[in-house]
Amino acid sequence: RALSESQGECAARDEQIQELQQQLSLKGAEICRLQASSDAQRPSAEVKQLTEMLQLKTVVAERYEQEVERLSKELQDLRERPPDAGSRALEEGVAKLRNENLQLRSSLETRARIVQRLEDSQTKKVGDLEAKDSEIARLQRSHRELQARLGARDAEL
Repeated sequence: RALSESQGECAARDEQIQELQQQLSLKGAEICRLQASSDAQRPSAEVKQLTEMLQLKTVVAERYEQEVERLSKELQDLRERPPDAGSRALEEGVAKLRNENLQLRSSLETRARIVQRLEDSQTKKVGDLEAKDSEIARLQRSHRELQARLGARDAEL
């Protein structure tokens, strides 16, 4: 009778050990999945590249604005003089530069909105990653606890 009780206890412990091993395996798989998902969502270099392009375009736009200002001053000086063919050409040049400047500014504003959306998206992804990292840490602690419990069960046997 004592032998059959002992065998029953051993069978129950074997069943508990199998359950713990299954839980351990599931937690390990979940940790791997979360780490893979976390790695896939790291902020990309695309935002940095777009920001650099935006900075370059801003420098170009500032140069255009300076050129427009310089030509506007020249135009003002020429308007104070009697009109000639040179002043008309200068007015046309200033008008053309203003038009190009407006187009460039519009392009810059569009790119700035795109960069802002990407930065907002990356900020959200970083927050999501931090949440996943804390979930991974929690699962790893749980995993270690399960391993310790499994080791304790094995030691009892």
